[in-house]
Amino acid sequence: MPSKAGESIAGRIAAAIALLYLVQLVLKALYRITLHPLAKFPGPILAALTYKYEFYFDGIKGGQYTKEIARLHQIYGTRWLFSFRSCTNPEQGRLSALILMSCTAMTQILSIRSTLVLAKSDTSGVTG
Repeated sequence: MPSKAGESIAGRIAAAIALLYLVQLVLKALYRITLHPLAKFPGPILAALTYKYEFYFDGIKGGQYTKEIARLHQIYGTRWLFSFRSCTNPEQGRLSALILMSCTAMTQILSIRSTLVLAKSDTSGVTG
């Protein structure tokens, strides 16, 4: 039979570990919102704190994160000069048109790559 002292020590250790974990989460959140190099860029706080924002749009809503990025760029504006994910304003001149062409090519390459990976995984289980 464990003694009361042993249960008390184990309970205190578990409480201390839980408290340290919560403190770590709060400090990480404060860092990401205030001190991180990307903190100066506007956007949703939840997206700055965790990857669950991206997971919600890609995993749960079925790959809608790129549309959400385009919507966020309309709200907050585009802050990146060279971004393959966010070529949304080709009216800015030749450089943006060049980036847009690169973005389109990159999207096509990634689409072909994912199609090949899916085709390979579909045929890998077939015995012949």
